[in-house]
Amino acid sequence: MRARAQPYGPSEAKAEQLWLVQRNTPRSGLQVPVDPIARGTPHPEGKILTIGGGIANFTNIAATFKGIIRALKEYKAPLIARNVRIYARRGAAMIYPFGGHHIQKSYWGTKETLLPVYTSVEEATKKHPDADVVNFASSRSVSSSTLGILRFPQIRSIALISEGAPERRAREILHLAKSKDVLTIGPATVGGIKPGCFRIGNSGGMMDNIIASKLYRPGSVGCAPKSGDMSNELNNILSLVTNGTYESSAIGGDRYPGSTLIDHLLRYEADPECKMLVLLGEVGGIEEYCAIEAAKQELFYADMRISDVFKGDIGLGGTVSLPWFKRRLPPWATKFIEMVLMLTADHGPAVSGAMNTIVATRAGKGLISSLASGLTIGSRFGGALDAAAAMFSNARDMGLTPREFVNTCRRQNKLSKSRLSGSAVNGIGHKIKSVNNPDLRVELVKEYVRKHFPSHSLLDYALAVEKAAASKKDTLIQNVNGCNAACFVDLLRGS
Repeated sequence: MRARAQPYGPSEAKAEQLWLVQRNTPRSGLQVPVDPIARGTPHPEGKILTIGGGIANFTNIAATFKGIIRALKEYKAPLIARNVRIYARRGAAMIYPFGGHHIQKSYWGTKETLLPVYTSVEEATKKHPDADVVNFASSRSVSSSTLGILRFPQIRSIALISEGAPERRAREILHLAKSKDVLTIGPATVGGIKPGCFRIGNSGGMMDNIIASKLYRPGSVGCAPKSGDMSNELNNILSLVTNGTYESSAIGGDRYPGSTLIDHLLRYEADPECKMLVLLGEVGGIEEYCAIEAAKQELFYADMRISDVFKGDIGLGGTVSLPWFKRRLPPWATKFIEMVLMLTADHGPAVSGAMNTIVATRAGKGLISSLASGLTIGSRFGGALDAAAAMFSNARDMGLTPREFVNTCRRQNKLSKSRLSGSAVNGIGHKIKSVNNPDLRVELVKEYVRKHFPSHSLLDYALAVEKAAASKKDTLIQNVNGCNAACFVDLLRGS
């Protein structure tokens, strides 16, 4: 069992991480991986050097740790000058079921460290709840050891490097892991690697290959290879044509793998740091077809599938909010949009758009041409809301009081000009309605907004402008365009 990485050194700076896995390189120890981080211009936020790795049965432990200590002593001054924070993976405990409880001595330089040895996984996980599990087991014992580990809720992922496990046992592990929401890789995987963080098994090869393939820092490409032998070549190709690998997990060639290619592709897709996905399959199997089904195109609006729009019953307001505002709006906002559409659905046959269409149709034009002739967007038709929203918003943001805004418009002779000239204050004035005979549509909108909107400051400002303008003439009231425009601005600023 291994504990999480522990810090060494005084630096608390934010880090540019560099994960280095120490292998048995008695030629130079850590000199090769430490050298890049100890050279160049110091990073203003410091860097992180993480040291870790597995111990194989051929590893010369004494030479390995001597190389680490020698490299840190040799590069002590450059590491301190560049504010490098060092992390090391430290063992929390060991499990040996064939003996009793005892203490195992380990050494860091001249310092003695005592590691507890337990006889069961249950006891070890209870004493070390934050530790990960590294399982070294043969194909004969991988089933019992893995099923035992899956009993503990702290386990989130398991990598099984045990080629030749019986298919029946592999299926037992697969179904139990899925029921407990545990990610498993294997049992015939060679491992995986997340550059700048961690690697499983011997994925990535020796240290010189890790440096050559740029696996010491994260790239932007998520890889899902089936073959472990081809994963290293894929990492090498990506280092030549892209900025490198973000994560690579080989699922292995089992008939019943613990995790499939699509499982890893979906993980990468959900990670914003992963910019591109690469799948490397093999002849046989159906894994590639699952990826094809998942990659089928479907319309998305504001990260919402078009099929979910119909299933979710979000209404007309929620539907139009996706292409209009590029996001999901809260229920009070979508209800307001539906309300505005209902209130303004019929302006009568005399509006400019309808009149143009009627005239063009009677002149013998086709349906499409007649409709197009009615799309006269401008301050007289359709564009009044935009102009009113801009005028009210700019006046309020500039700090003008409602009376100052009205006086400014009066000096520009806007209030005295006819609305039919198109130069009146947009959103103010009505041909028939007045202070004593208000527009019921405006009253309904004001009532809803005051009751449901979290903020309606611009509507209040527009109503104050209406009060100041109506003192000159009782028909200079807020019309439905001006009211809707002010409320839409409050909607955008408050949602």
